[in-house]
Amino acid sequence: MSTAPPSTRSAVALAELELKALLDTAVDAVIIIDCRGTIEQFNRGAERLFGFSAAEAIGHDVTMLMPSPHRERHGSYLQRYLRTGEAHILGVGREVGAQRKDGSVFPARLSIGEMRTGELPRFVGFVHDLTESKQAQVDLIETHRRAQSYLDLAEVILLALDDKCRITMINRKGCEILGYSASEMVGRPTIEFVMEEDREAVQVQRDALNMVRESIGGLDA
Repeated sequence: MSTAPPSTRSAVALAELELKALLDTAVDAVIIIDCRGTIEQFNRGAERLFGFSAAEAIGHDVTMLMPSPHRERHGSYLQRYLRTGEAHILGVGREVGAQRKDGSVFPARLSIGEMRTGELPRFVGFVHDLTESKQAQVDLIETHRRAQSYLDLAEVILLALDDKCRITMINRKGCEILGYSASEMVGRPTIEFVMEEDREAVQVQRDALNMVRESIGGLDA
């Protein structure tokens, strides 16, 4: 039974409510654990991300949110930190695998901070789901690969340029004709690969293109 005065107990309860309200405003998952790895706070973002309710998570070991082999190693990580004070992840965000209630594993960015509210530390973890950004990277790579395959079917030089007329893609035939590899050309201005006597004409065309682009931009504004 608590021996703290009623006023103290009320203040502690109010602080806990304020902390929960603050955590629940966060979009990402926020999880607070004690020095043994037991979950103390599990915000709404964590409920949405992991599929556990706060009631299901609080009081359980945080390894319930980890796939193997991290699940088996986590206890030794905590013990090593408590024993040596050597932190390998505190204050440094890193990509990890996280596990939902249904057992599915997803990529996440984890950042951990230490809270000193007594003799023993507590830790707060911020978990951001990387599933969409990872898929976007895969889609971008696939789009680039598909575009490159289309370019390579052509028997003439085909280029893709950015707004500074720098080469972003070139087909295989273009490399054969010009005698450069794609890696040697990508990122360089097209004018570098134009004969000296033609560069002035190319520059005029580039200037005209920039004027049209700026005019269109002015209309959109």
